[in-house]
Formats: sequence, structure tokens, C-alpha cells
Amino acid sequence: MAQERTISAIEPQQRKRDRMNLYLDGEFAMGVNAAVVVSLGLSVGQRIDEEHLNDIVRQESLNKAKDRAFNLLSYRARSEKEIRDRLALAGYETDIVDEVVSRLYALNYLDDQDFARKFISDRQAERPAGRRALAWELRRKGLDAETVETAVAGMDDDTERAAALEAAGARAARYVNMEPQDARRKLGAFLQRRGFAWDTINDVLGVVLTPKHAD
Repeated sequence: MAQERTISAIEPQQRKRDRMNLYLDGEFAMGVNAAVVVSLGLSVGQRIDEEHLNDIVRQESLNKAKDRAFNLLSYRARSEKEIRDRLALAGYETDIVDEVVSRLYALNYLDDQDFARKFISDRQAERPAGRRALAWELRRKGLDAETVETAVAGMDDDTERAAALEAAGARAARYVNMEPQDARRKLGAFLQRRGFAWDTINDVLGVVLTPKHAD
């Protein structure tokens, strides 16, 4: 028969109002979130066995993992993979991570398609890039091929050209005193690193480089 212990006290922590100290048979056992106490219906005098204790530990771990995920999402949108990677890195078990991710989807806090659209929009505002670079970055964030393809397809040729013009225009001033061939080579390489298509690069170089460079 599993050994049972008695909850002898549940006391609020002095520094963290949402945390409670749980005592078993007169000894401190663990600190738990007040929400865990409520959700599991813990009360003084309650008899609990090892299985029940494991439930408390798991619920506490789940609560902490959710808080960590919410905190991550408070800074910016995240892909599912980013959330999974950060929780795993923090040491949470796979079943805890799975449950947190499921709850985030249920609350509409996770949506990889929406994340991809916002990522492209933010990326173009801060550091314009071509479709190839954007697709590579989205794949690195764990988005599946279909989601990446759909997101990048929303960027048509005119949009990519406009992004390339913006990127090249900001960069061209560095090469104003170079020989035309050197300026063209360096600016072309820069745009290539930003993931723009060659046709777009050739077009933009003819627009951005000064008459001296175009000689």
C-alpha cells in the first residue's frame, strides 16, 4: 500500500504573493503556484500518496512552462519550433512541452502562418531581404515547407524589387568613390547575400549606381 502523508500547512510566501509553501507532516515539502493549489483542490488535512505528489510536481512544472512560454510571446510572436526549443532548453519534459504548445494553439497564441507573415513584414521594415533569404530564415525557425512557400509567395516580383531598391540604396553610398566594376561587384554580392534573385539584382544595380559607376 502506498505511503500517505498529510498536508499540514499551506502558507503564502512572503516575497511572491502567487506562491504557496506546502508542508507535509509538519515539514516543508515544496513551493507551488497558488493556481496549482486551487486546480488540484489541495487543502490542509488532506491525505496524499506518492502518485498525488507526482501530480502536484507535474502541475507545478506545467504552470512554470506556461509562464515561460507566455513571457517569450510577450516580446514577439514565435513559431511552434521556437517555443518547443526554448522550453526544452529550459529542461521541461516532452509531455509538458506538448501540453503547453497545445494550450497556446487553443488560445490562438501560436499560428505559424500568421507568424510567417509578420516575420516577413517586420524583416522587410528593418532589413529588406529577397524571397530566397526569407524562406531560408523561416525554415530555420522550424516552419514546414508548405507554410514557408505560402508566406514567401505573397511577396511578388514588384515587392521584391522595391525591397532590393531600398537595401541597395542604403548601401550604395559606401561605394561612391570606387571604380565602377568594384562598386557593381560589391553591391551585387551584398544583394545576393540578402537573398535577392539575379534578375532583380541586375535591374536594381542599373537604377541605384551613379552614372560614374554605370560607366
